[in-house]
Amino acid sequence: AAAHELYTAVFGPVADGLGGVNTLIAAPTGSLLSVPFGALLMEPAPANGLSQALFLVRRMAVAHVPSASSFVNLRRVSRAARVERRPWFGFGGFRAPTRAQAAAAFPADTCGASARMLASLPPLPGAAAGLEAARTIVRASETEQLRGDAFTVTNVTERGKVNEQTGTSPLAGFRILHFSTHALLPGEIRCQEQPAIVTSNGLLKSTQIQNMDFDADLVILGGCNTGGRGETAGAGESLSGLARSFFFAGGRTLLVTHWEANEKSLPYLTALLLSNAQSKTSGDYAKALALSQRTMLDEAAGDFEALAHPYYWAVGAIVGGGGAAGAI
Repeated sequence: AAAHELYTAVFGPVADGLGGVNTLIAAPTGSLLSVPFGALLMEPAPANGLSQALFLVRRMAVAHVPSASSFVNLRRVSRAARVERRPWFGFGGFRAPTRAQAAAAFPADTCGASARMLASLPPLPGAAAGLEAARTIVRASETEQLRGDAFTVTNVTERGKVNEQTGTSPLAGFRILHFSTHALLPGEIRCQEQPAIVTSNGLLKSTQIQNMDFDADLVILGGCNTGGRGETAGAGESLSGLARSFFFAGGRTLLVTHWEANEKSLPYLTALLLSNAQSKTSGDYAKALALSQRTMLDEAAGDFEALAHPYYWAVGAIVGGGGAAGAI
């Protein structure tokens, strides 16, 4: 009922203009930042279950942009690939930092509890399996990933550093960059001041990410709540600093998450998206995500009706307008 009420409040005044629209680009602010627009109900949910409900994503693909001005810039700028690029590079197989490594990220005298929390983060077997599924779908080499003990802050940043001779970084040679690990926003750990990706030896912070060099059509941020603002976000900020840092580094489209992701449904959604982007939408990731979410809704009908709840399929959101050349 709330999803339908919100749809009416937001889209009611412009409903007449939505006829024939197949892609919606949104630049939300305030509390709407946490809302997956595709999960809004265009009419009240039927009594026979959510798999048959008319969610907005049933009618159109949805993408988000940080602001109206950034949307204009995305339409204006179409950077040609600087080098011949390979399909995919992955990061994952997370192993919790040791107590000593975690302590290096926080002052021991005032933030010991934060260091202990970092060192106690659980492993992510589902995320590791999802990373391998993605690699298989895009037919990337087994060597084109950093996993387990090799997934360190230094190894990531070194691959993102510009080579003075070539003018690009090693990571600029990949169309898709896939981070399948924990993400932490400010406020989730008491002494954490900026968003970060958790590696196997510590925190890869947003300021480090934005100084890297990418040339990626898609960056997949497969942690929890990677699209959220965190407790310290400023007024009008429509993306977490984590997501923004990947734009600064050279990612053109991001797949982010709205909340704490289910360990099985998010990797499945990601696998569907990559498959659809290759076979059905020619790299338009907004449309590929919409097709994937519709598939999950269709598959939920009957015995798996509980999986039609938006918690499972609406967790992922495309930021950046779509991904395909000329798509926005």
